[in-house]
Amino acid sequence: MHLSRAECSARPIITQTPAPTDKENDPPLDQYWTLDPVPGQPNHWIITLQANPNPFPCANLCPTSFLIERDPDAPDAPNEVVIIDSITITRPAVFYHSISVVLGSDAATGRLRGVENISVNPWAASSGEGYVTVTGYLDGASGVSALGAITGVNRLAITTQAGDVGGPITCSMHPGAEPSNAADAHASTIELQSVAGGSLTGNVTMEPSPGTTPVPGDIMRLEFQAGTVGTAQNPIEIRSDRSICNVVGSQIHAFLGGTDTGNSDSFVEYIGRVHTESSNNTGVFTGEIRAERMAFGPFPYTNPEMTFQGEMSGHIWLQEFEEGGSSNVISIPALMLTGTIAFSVPSPGGGIGVGDGPVKLLAGPSNNPPAITMTGTTDGNGYSRPASSIGGGAVCILPVRAHLEDSFPIHNSTITDMNARPGPGLPIRARHLGLVNIDTTSGQTPFIVERRRIGSTSELDWQDQTALSGGCFADQSVDSTNATIVNIKPEITLQRGFEYRVRPRVVNSHTVLKSDVPHLDAANDPDVSTQTPLTFEICDGPGEGDADDNGCVNFADITEVLSLFGLTHCLKTGDADRDGDVDFADITAVQANFLATPCGSCATGLLLSGGDGFATMDLDGDLSAASAGALVSDALTTMGYASIEAFVDAIAAMDEESRNAEVRRLGRLLEGAE
Repeated sequence: MHLSRAECSARPIITQTPAPTDKENDPPLDQYWTLDPVPGQPNHWIITLQANPNPFPCANLCPTSFLIERDPDAPDAPNEVVIIDSITITRPAVFYHSISVVLGSDAATGRLRGVENISVNPWAASSGEGYVTVTGYLDGASGVSALGAITGVNRLAITTQAGDVGGPITCSMHPGAEPSNAADAHASTIELQSVAGGSLTGNVTMEPSPGTTPVPGDIMRLEFQAGTVGTAQNPIEIRSDRSICNVVGSQIHAFLGGTDTGNSDSFVEYIGRVHTESSNNTGVFTGEIRAERMAFGPFPYTNPEMTFQGEMSGHIWLQEFEEGGSSNVISIPALMLTGTIAFSVPSPGGGIGVGDGPVKLLAGPSNNPPAITMTGTTDGNGYSRPASSIGGGAVCILPVRAHLEDSFPIHNSTITDMNARPGPGLPIRARHLGLVNIDTTSGQTPFIVERRRIGSTSELDWQDQTALSGGCFADQSVDSTNATIVNIKPEITLQRGFEYRVRPRVVNSHTVLKSDVPHLDAANDPDVSTQTPLTFEICDGPGEGDADDNGCVNFADITEVLSLFGLTHCLKTGDADRDGDVDFADITAVQANFLATPCGSCATGLLLSGGDGFATMDLDGDLSAASAGALVSDALTTMGYASIEAFVDAIAAMDEESRNAEVRRLGRLLEGAE
C-alpha cells in the first residue's frame, strides 16, 4: 500500500515484548500485530493485535506487551500527530496469558494524540489465566477525544494531557480469583486522569467477571479537576458493583451506582471520595449516588468524603457508613443543599448519627448563615432546621419522617388568623425529611385528617374527616415542584374551634405514603414513619354549631342551616356539625352549643342575630351552652312544636313567605321580644 509522506511521518511505532521470534520460548509465541492506515484520514491508524495461544501450552509462556508510541521524528503539529482509530485484540475462546497495551511511554516523549476505540474480540471466559490491560499517556487536543470507546479490557489506567475522555468505557473483572489488595496483579480496575482540562464525557462501567460466580472489579480513579464529569445537558453513568473510589471534576453530572442497568436501584458496594473542584459555588453536583456504604473498601486511602464546592441538587442514597468513618463526611456550601441525602438505619457499629452528624453545611460569608452540622437525623422528630435554612433540600435516615416544624400548619401551632386557615386555596403541606411517593395501588389517600373540639383530651373524640361523604380531603398529592411535600387540599375552609390531626394512613400494616428512595426490593418502597402525626388547632370560634363560620353560635346559624337544608358534600356553611351534609343533626349542633364563645377568649355582650334586628343577651358571659340550648327548646315549645324535627318538618311544608315569618318568630322569641 502506498502511503503519503504525511501518513508515513506520523506512522506509530509498535514494539512487542517478547517478540514473535523470541527463541526463549519453545515453541515460539504466536502473537503479533498489524498496522493499517484509515483510508482518507491522514495520521489515523487501525491496529490489530493477534493473540493466539500456542498449540502446545506449557508452563513457561510469558505475558505479551505491546508499546504503541508516536514516531519521535514526526512533526509535532495537530494534523500530523498519531490518532489511533481503533485497537482490536483478537483471540480464541481459550486464552492462557495476558496482553498489556501501553499507549505512549510518558508525558514528555512518545505520547499519542488520541485513541478512539479499544476492543477485545471475542471476549469469552476461560481458565481465568488471561487478561488484558491498557495503560499509558495520551496527548489530546481541543476538538480531539483523547480516549474513546473501550470494551473487553480488564485493567485500564490512562492519563491524558488534554482532550476529553469519551466512551463508553466498559471493562470487566478478569475471571480469576478476587484480589486481596490493590497490588494484586489480577485486580481489575479503571483509572482515568486528565491533567490539563479534559472532561469525562462518556459512560464508565466496570463489569463483574464472566461465569457462574461473578467477581466485581473497581473504578479506582476518575480525576478531571480542570474539566467536568458529564455535563448538565448530557449526564453520564459511572457503574461498578464493588467500589467507586475517587471521582473528581470541576462539576459532576453523573449517576454513580451498580452495574445492573435493568434495576434502577442498583447499588455500588463502596463509595469513596466524590469531589467538585470549582470555586465561587460553581462546583455543582447533579445526578445520583447509590452505595451500600461510604468507604474505600479494600484500598488504602484516607477517610472517605464527599465535598462539593457548589449546589448539591442531586440525590445521595447510602445504606450505611462503615464503622470508624470520619464525621461530617459530606460537606456542602451554605444554602446549597437543594437535593436530598438519605441513609438507612445505622449499622450495628453505630457508624452514623452518633455525635456529629454525617452532613455539614459550611458557613456563609461573614459566618451568615453559620455552619450547620446535621446532628438530629436519627431522633424521633428529625432535625428542626427548616428547608429554607439549608437550601430547600432534605436529609433523613429511614424511615422518612415528617418535618413537623417545616410543615403547614406548623406542628402544635394555633391558627388565630382566620385568613390563614387551610382551605381550597391553601392546602395542608406535609413536608418530609426526604422524598416520598404514594402507593396508588391501595386506592386510598395517604393521610387521614381528624379533628376534635379544642379542650378535649380523649382519643375517642377524634373524628375522621377524610371518611366524610363526598371525600372532603380526597385531593392529596405529592407536590410537583418538591417531592418531599404532600399537599392535602380541603374542599372547605377548616372550621374554627377544633384541633386537627394529620397522620399517615396504614393499609394492611403498610403506609400508603412511601419513602421514595432506592432499595434492594424493587417491588416495594419502604414505609414512612408514623411516629408523630402533624397536629394543629384553629382557635377563633366555638367550632361545632357555628354553621355560618362567623365565630359564634347564635340564631343566624339556625337560619343558615334552614336555608341550606338537605344539601350535601363538604359544605363550607350550613354544615354545623361538619359531617358533609345539612340535616337535623346540624340544628341539634346549633342548639347544643348555642351562645358558645370563641375559644381563647371569654366574649361578653354576645350579639345574637334575629330575623328583625339584633338584641344583646348574656352580657356577663355566664350563660352555659346547655342553658342556651334550653332557650331554643323553650322557644320551640312556646311556638307549639314538640321538637326541632317537628319544627323543620312544618316549615318544609310552608310556602316561602310563611316559612320566613315562622323563622322570624323563633328569632324574636330567642331575643326576648315575645
